[in-house]
Order: sequence, then C-alpha cells, then structure tokens
Amino acid sequence: MLFNSIDFAIFLPIIFILYCFIANKNIKLQNFLIVASYLFYGWWDWRFLSLIAFITIVNYSIGPRKSGDIKQIYVNGNLVDTKLGWEPIESLEQAMKSDWDWQKKQITKY
Repeated sequence: MLFNSIDFAIFLPIIFILYCFIANKNIKLQNFLIVASYLFYGWWDWRFLSLIAFITIVNYSIGPRKSGDIKQIYVNGNLVDTKLGWEPIESLEQAMKSDWDWQKKQITKY
C-alpha cells in the first residue's frame, strides 16, 4: 500500500475513525497505532514485518523513559490571575480561530 493509492485512501479514514472511537474507551492508543502501522506496512510487503517487529522491540527495550520525564502535565490558569492579575480577553475558541486565520494567511504567502 502506497500513500498515493486507493487502498491508503480507504485505510486512513477507517483507522482515523477507529482511533477516535478507541480514544473514548480505556484502551492504550499506542498499542492501536502500532497494530495499525504493522497492518499498513504488512499490506505493502509482509516480508518486512519481522524487521519492523525487531526494531520495535529494540526501541522499547533500549529506550526507557528518562528519569526527569513527567507522565502527565496539567495547567491551572488561576495562578496567572491571582499572581499577575491577568485575565484573558478572548475565549479559547476565539484564540484558536484567530490563530487558524493567521496560519491560513501565512500559507498563501509562500
């Protein structure tokens, strides 16, 4: 399966929909993406799956989480309000729309 094939045009939306469905469940998304990757590359040429499996095992065994890495991060905007006296002018949706509009203008410049 190549990126410019009809097979990929069918494969990607199916995987995307399944990913969104699984994201709402209590299933590890990383495992789903690994299986989807194996399916994608196996569709192209199954003989390389053993090489990809070997590389996956090596990466997971050699590259553990670093000691300073954090597992999750949370943001609390109350500290900004109490310490700095700053209050946002726009909502998150307005800020995202403004950023997206700016990004669209930048794309047309190149």
